[in-house]
Amino acid sequence: MAKNTVNQIEAIGANLERMAGKDAAQQVMQGSEAIAGSTKPEKVAAWVQTAMERLDRLVDAETRVKFFTSFTPRASSPTRCAATAACCAHCPVMRPPR
Repeated sequence: MAKNTVNQIEAIGANLERMAGKDAAQQVMQGSEAIAGSTKPEKVAAWVQTAMERLDRLVDAETRVKFFTSFTPRASSPTRCAATAACCAHCPVMRPPR
C-alpha cells in the first residue's frame, strides 16, 4: 500500500475524533496502527470494513453522514475519499440512508 493510504487513514481518525469525540475515534480506529505503506490492499480493505462496522455501532446516523460526506471529493478541493470497495457500501454518499 502506498504511504498515501496511511495518510488517508490518519485523516479518517482525526476527522472522526473531531466529529464524534476521542473515545469513539479510538474505538473505530483500533488496529489502524498496523497499517503501513507496505500493507497489502486486501488487509487495508478488511480493516476499513471492520472499522466501518464499529463506526455504525458507535456513532449516530447524523454524525456518520457528516463524517462520510466530509471526505467526498469536491471539484474545488484536492481532498479524495479514502474509500475502498469495503467501505463504499457504508457511505451515505454512495447509498441511501437505512
